Amino acid sequence: LAVTNDAATILRGLEVVHPASKLPVMASRQQEAEMGDATNIVIVFVGELPKKAEELLRTCLETSEI
Repeated sequence: LAVTNDAATILRGLEVVHPASKLPVMASRQQEAEMGDATNIVIVFVGELPKKAEELLRTCLETSEI
């Protein structure tokens, strides 16, 4: 059992297989490599993108417009 509030530490312990799940993990790793911090923000931001895209699709926008 590990207790941490660091998203990068949590993600290192996960075995991610699905391509859609790999995107936030890769974005977080890149953020950590480049800046050394703010991985939690990247995970939240990348997680919100599909939600907002779905909302826009429901308003009849085309995928190319999003």
